Amino acid sequence: MATTHSIKESHRLITRIVELDEQFSAEICAYGHTRAFTDQKNSGPVALPKEKGKKVLVDELGRLTSESSNPINPSIELSKVFPIANELFASNDCNPRNSAFGALETPFESDESIMEYIRKVYTNSRNAELGTASQYLLLILSVHCSPGQFNGSLLATVFMEQSTNWQTLTKMYICIADRLVESFLKDAIKAICPDSQIEEELCKMFIRDHVGISFASAEEHAKLLLKMERGCPPWTLNDYFNDNLSKNQGSRLVSNIRKVAGVASETLEEWHSERIAHTLTEDQLQSIATHNQSTAENMQEYIHDVLESYYKVSIKRFINNISLHIVYHDLLYAESSPLNVFNSKFVHGLGEAQLEQIAGESSLVRMERERLAQDIASFRAAFDVLKVTSVKGS
Repeated sequence: MATTHSIKESHRLITRIVELDEQFSAEICAYGHTRAFTDQKNSGPVALPKEKGKKVLVDELGRLTSESSNPINPSIELSKVFPIANELFASNDCNPRNSAFGALETPFESDESIMEYIRKVYTNSRNAELGTASQYLLLILSVHCSPGQFNGSLLATVFMEQSTNWQTLTKMYICIADRLVESFLKDAIKAICPDSQIEEELCKMFIRDHVGISFASAEEHAKLLLKMERGCPPWTLNDYFNDNLSKNQGSRLVSNIRKVAGVASETLEEWHSERIAHTLTEDQLQSIATHNQSTAENMQEYIHDVLESYYKVSIKRFINNISLHIVYHDLLYAESSPLNVFNSKFVHGLGEAQLEQIAGESSLVRMERERLAQDIASFRAAFDVLKVTSVKGS
């Protein structure tokens, strides 16, 4: 019973895939952005507990090693980002696709604030010729499109920079999913093949050819989804974008009111459980209105709010698409997936040479069988001679 139970535990592929999905969703939300978005309540960037990344190599055991002599902080090891990788890379088995972990850049967060970056991009977009009112209006329209239909090149540039880490985290996610499928298939073949030679040859042929092809196809599909999400103009019909944008702009207005009213953040924390009433003079209201009419600053803040609102929509959509299309379709449920290729059609399609390679006799066994066949033939010939001799003698 213990053996059967342990086998069932090791073969719970879907359970492990769900665990990986949860880790991917959590980590790309925490590590996916290049710069922290501004917290409207505190009017400053929200720092995440991450280390600035460097160029690293991921070895076949899933350990991150630096190209330089500087040690890599354990907080950015692959096993820390994806804890499920601990047991996957615990063994020293030789996997030709470990090169897929090749040179990866660890997820990092820039020291530069996102408002500073937006300010630079915005300033650089206003070249010397962008001085007339009509040209400036064109820039405004390129960003201030209707929610769900914005296609400004400035916003697209900022979003692509903000989602740089998606590529690395997605590649890690797909590599680990591939290893989960591969480990499951190896364990399944081992469980149903008592002959170690057949098991070894099946793993070599099937894992190398079909799983390798499926993994390469999944990688290409993931690149396409990344290009669609990050390389195309921002687009969404999700009402969640409008809700986020309204909340961001409302929070910014409330933050401006608090600044004008002179309420400190510490005071707000002390009064967080109570309703606070702000009394503003006419001059203070005019100050808020004047602040909102500062075109350049207002534009930069608007870009930030649109970016943050769209980023939240986009990252949720991307997580769902990567999980559904790449893992659940390409690696699990598609007709060409590794789990569905190993069937009767696959076996019937094997040629004589392939069958001989998988289940054929070893050279030593073949030589011994041929020797025994020759001995049997010799004994039969001798027996026939003896029969003839005995007949003549009688």
